[in-house]
Amino acid sequence: MFEQILVPSKDNATITLPSDLYGMEVRVMAVPLKSTKRIKKKMLLPPHINTNLWKFNREEANER
Repeated sequence: MFEQILVPSKDNATITLPSDLYGMEVRVMAVPLKSTKRIKKKMLLPPHINTNLWKFNREEANER
């Protein structure tokens, strides 16, 4: 079995199959994934949390 996840950037995309599949009958399926990676990048914290008042002490963070 061969699986490849890609994000096409053009109207026409090419999928390269491994050479051990050459000459065999194969099924190619394109199914959009419900990716949570993009959602996590955009929304690290719930939108109702105000982080403007949070302070970061670099010295305290680097203490051992």
